[in-house]
Amino acid sequence: RSSLNFEYDALIEPDANGDSVIGAHHSGDSNLLDALLEKKFGSAFALYPGTDSRYDQVRVEVVLSGRGLVVSDIGGIRNYSEFDPYKDNKPTAWLARNPSGKLVLTATPIDSTRILGWSGCDQVSSDLSQCSVALDSSHQVMAKFGYKSTELNAAVHDLSGAAVVLDTNVVLLNILPSHSELIDSLQQLQTGDFIVGSTAAGGFLRKVTAFDRIDSTTYRLTTLDAALKDVIAKGTWGCPHPSPMVIFADTNLRRR
Repeated sequence: RSSLNFEYDALIEPDANGDSVIGAHHSGDSNLLDALLEKKFGSAFALYPGTDSRYDQVRVEVVLSGRGLVVSDIGGIRNYSEFDPYKDNKPTAWLARNPSGKLVLTATPIDSTRILGWSGCDQVSSDLSQCSVALDSSHQVMAKFGYKSTELNAAVHDLSGAAVVLDTNVVLLNILPSHSELIDSLQQLQTGDFIVGSTAAGGFLRKVTAFDRIDSTTYRLTTLDAALKDVIAKGTWGCPHPSPMVIFADTNLRRR
């Protein structure tokens, strides 16, 4: 019980300069706070811990983005998106620290995916199938898989370049006769299709629930607001800046 006792006065009492731990904390002075903590508690804990030189193992962990398999040449790593991640996979290996050694990971996509790339590797093969890491330090590696093709729940019509007025759930659309691609696209318009475009108020993505084709360039559409997950049945897309990011959608999977 005595070991659990803590003298909170040590946090409140000012030193010879009138400084206290609680005062430094509330003022946001991190340098003073570190100095006071080290002075009062330095014998009990280290503020700046380093790796113990006696510790001679490194940890390599593999995480998946998308659907595929990754195995290692040593350490027994096997991470497969189609397994139950809490029972069947071994995503982590502990290995002896060896500055001259390396571990090689091999990625295999499933039939509907391809390898997009890796992160956390020291070296990646030209065909993206393998990643190697040096065993001089611990690593977390991500293997990125993406679908070869995108499947939509319904057709998507891009209204860019057309005059669009959106009033609650009604879209009034007027197309320039020179915009032949959009005219042809809307000739195939069906209830349940999606439209994407913009007005002065901003962009929109909506599902068509009914429509009147007044002529080949003029439409009155009744719509509902839609989300991207409503459009994409299965697919992979991403943005290159400011940092690579891949987003997956698959409405047919149980675990996503």
